[in-house]
Amino acid sequence: MSNKQFDLTVLPLRQKTEKIRTKRPVDHRLFNVDNGVCVLILAPPRQGKSVTILNLLANSQFLKNYFTNVYLIGGTIKNDKSLEPLAKMYESTTYDYLDDKLIQQITDYQLQFDKEDRDNCCIVVDDAIALPKFQQRNSCITRLASNYRHILGSDDGGGMLLFSSQKMTSIPVTIRACANVILLGKTTNIGQRKAIIDEYADSFGGEEYFNKMMNITFKDKYSFLCLYVDGNKIHSTPCAYKNFTELLYPVPNMKEDANISLDEINKNNNCDEKINM
Repeated sequence: MSNKQFDLTVLPLRQKTEKIRTKRPVDHRLFNVDNGVCVLILAPPRQGKSVTILNLLANSQFLKNYFTNVYLIGGTIKNDKSLEPLAKMYESTTYDYLDDKLIQQITDYQLQFDKEDRDNCCIVVDDAIALPKFQQRNSCITRLASNYRHILGSDDGGGMLLFSSQKMTSIPVTIRACANVILLGKTTNIGQRKAIIDEYADSFGGEEYFNKMMNITFKDKYSFLCLYVDGNKIHSTPCAYKNFTELLYPVPNMKEDANISLDEINKNNNCDEKINM
């Protein structure tokens, strides 16, 4: 019997040489949607969640026309004045309920095409806490959060799975673990603020600096602290912005200076253009 030795080196996956073909350019300060994103928008009522969703999908400066298929799901989405333009734009794919059958139908539709022939897709679950079946264990929407990149993305662009909620703790742990973009609105609830800090501060400079970023952001009404766990096209590591434009993390020498001021943060900002929300 031959005792020939083979090369048992475990080889890495071959890297594709072709980049994703995107339908339109996207501001590099935004999260890297080309790779696919799971987004959480967390804020109390009347703090700008719906307006943020509207801007993401209907503002040409954000992601308008980036996704071929857009599904809007929410118990009150058809009666939300802020989201009315979106509901009209995507009338045939707007639903006032959430169940496994609906999510399975969307999943099956996406997977009937090979990735190179598939259209990219966005699913918005608005005001998730108001949907009775949202927090069911092992639901289709929870399973989708675990592999949304493969199902919602295509060779023409990444997919997006977006949840908005009044409370972070109302989002199932599995979905929170998969989220790589978190948009935080102002909250005065001590318990919710502590839960947010416990969940995310370690990835963004620690508790003291994270508190500083929240204070800087929330001093202005309707402002959002935008956390990109996977970075963006400018930063390959976690980064944070105020209202998508003002870089708060990382900043030079922040580890050495725990008392870095707002002026110092702005001085290190090279963002000249501001997007009105």
